Amino acid sequence: MKKIVLLTLSIIITFSININIVATSLGNIPAASYAVIDAKTGQVLLSKNMDQKRYPASITKIMSCALVLKEGDINSSNTMTPEAVFSVPRESTHIALTHGEIVPVVDLLNATMVQSANDAANGLAEYLSGNSEDFAIKMTDAAKEAGAINTTFKNPSGLHDDQHLTTAYDMAMITRWALDIEGFRELFSRYTYEMKPTNLQPEQRNLYSKHYMLNETSKFYYDGVEGGKSGWTPEAEHT
Repeated sequence: MKKIVLLTLSIIITFSININIVATSLGNIPAASYAVIDAKTGQVLLSKNMDQKRYPASITKIMSCALVLKEGDINSSNTMTPEAVFSVPRESTHIALTHGEIVPVVDLLNATMVQSANDAANGLAEYLSGNSEDFAIKMTDAAKEAGAINTTFKNPSGLHDDQHLTTAYDMAMITRWALDIEGFRELFSRYTYEMKPTNLQPEQRNLYSKHYMLNETSKFYYDGVEGGKSGWTPEAEHT
């Protein structure tokens, strides 16, 4: 069985429960790390290797979107630069944004969260900070404010960087923080999104999430899930 390296956020308890003894493991879950927390209190309910540093892949985008929602204006737009477009490997997930394309921030947010588009994540970074490097510094600072002290972000997308690291516990705390930001819960729970034409793209883009627990037609659908984000890179494997 292929190991799932970082199952950080597949379960976040968002309702209060009384618990006297907190278990430390959930048996033979095929994950190298996980953390289950009560999002209301921050209490850790279940965990395995929750403080081991690992590559987060696209669950990075939870922080990227939350930070823009917190500090930006969803009614603004961003003009895509060559760096934002061409720094994304063509074999990775993207929506074929084009140099000079003017994209509403709300569309960049949905493309980043729903489709997991790396070019859209770069667009968010440039919108808020001017470039991905400065945005990553803001991401890391915001993570520490959320209680994620073992996290260092190097880019807005989660594309591999040896120093782009987090932990299961940190990602749980980042998501807990994000859930209190206006507009994040709606974005986090969305499975599809229709992106309107732009100045350089005459066709509507139809976006779909790969988080099948949110898909009512999937055998993995679960009615109790409020939202989610998944990811994969060769180095991180499944997150």
